[in-house]
Amino acid sequence: MRRRQPHVIALVVMSLALVACGGARGSDTPGRTGDQTGTTAVGGSDTTVPPGAPPSGDGGTATVNGTTYTFDMVLKCEYVEDLAFDLEMQALGSSPDGRVQLDLVVYTFAGGDTHDVSWFGPEGIFSGGAMMMTGSSWTDIQSGAPADGPIISTDGGVATGTVVMSDIEGSDTTLEVAFAVPIPTEDFACR
Repeated sequence: MRRRQPHVIALVVMSLALVACGGARGSDTPGRTGDQTGTTAVGGSDTTVPPGAPPSGDGGTATVNGTTYTFDMVLKCEYVEDLAFDLEMQALGSSPDGRVQLDLVVYTFAGGDTHDVSWFGPEGIFSGGAMMMTGSSWTDIQSGAPADGPIISTDGGVATGTVVMSDIEGSDTTLEVAFAVPIPTEDFACR
């Protein structure tokens, strides 16, 4: 049985809370804009824009076990001093089977760089990541096995990477997620 890392579980719980807070739809009519909650549907999808969020044009993609999802919106969350994230992003979209969300977080934990990725979609809720333990030695957060290196690259204003993720429910199911998501220039109050 794999031991779950407390910081990974906390990030997944935070992500789910953000989904619950920011994802309410005011109408069952696809593409309807404006509603009682102040959110706006984007591109006729189930994705909603939280009040004050800048809609993005090209939201990037994630390929999950061979299925490619396109994101309607990407949010770069504003810096919160107590959390000390170097980068926190949410890519939001939809599929015929419902809402999809990719969360990318880069931060320092216990003196080492840490990269966390969470996926919420028709496949379920999955997480994965890598942490630099000593010098330049990276370790897979889920298995504790050596990792090839950081899983999130931010070169050229685009967050890219590939990660094998584990089911947060503890089953042996894994997903491979490859992503390319533009990094917004403006921060958004995600909390």
